Amino acid sequence: MFSTNNPLRIAVYGSEIKTKGRGVGLWAAGYHGALTAAGADPVFLKPACGGKSWAEILHGFAGVVACAFENSTPGKMGDYESLCLWCREHRFPLLTIDQALLAMNSAFGG
Repeated sequence: MFSTNNPLRIAVYGSEIKTKGRGVGLWAAGYHGALTAAGADPVFLKPACGGKSWAEILHGFAGVVACAFENSTPGKMGDYESLCLWCREHRFPLLTIDQALLAMNSAFGG
């Protein structure tokens, strides 16, 4: 593992997992713990309200983890789809998990 004075800031768009042992050992420590252990500085974002563009929201971040909010419904997944399309268009690093992975599949025509 390497050391740096300025860890990469990673945006987390979605809820932190509160339930232990979700069946995936990697995430049992939660997104914050897993990203911190990897040397990143995770910053949890609030749901998009339409007031700012993704460029403004993600300014200063090195990547984004999209994992869906607890109360996400199929009708509310448009924010995730637009995030996925923006990341692809701007070649911005994106990791999708859970419902956000389904939104990415939909956004990319799958």
